[in-house]
Amino acid sequence: MLRVAILADTHGFLDARVEALVATSDLAVHGGDIGNAEVLQRLRPRQGRVIAVIGNNDLPSKWPPEQAQVLDGLREHEDLMLPGGTLAIIHGLNSKGGSF
Repeated sequence: MLRVAILADTHGFLDARVEALVATSDLAVHGGDIGNAEVLQRLRPRQGRVIAVIGNNDLPSKWPPEQAQVLDGLREHEDLMLPGGTLAIIHGLNSKGGSF
């Protein structure tokens, strides 16, 4: 069995209780509006794999300047193959604020 932690809309804050739950999971999925790179760094699932997509608030102007380059590595959509099927990861709004 694969245990997946799914979260979104942290907006730069990761509650310690959520962080602890992610640590008991095999992998973590962040569905956007991350807020800063520290949130992603603190997600430490057992297998070490974190999949994240960009949200409409994940803009260089809203992130700490020294962390904005992390946004370059995030896509608007990811498909994650899991034992039971495919998990489509998308925030719902593109980075320009429009709907898909």
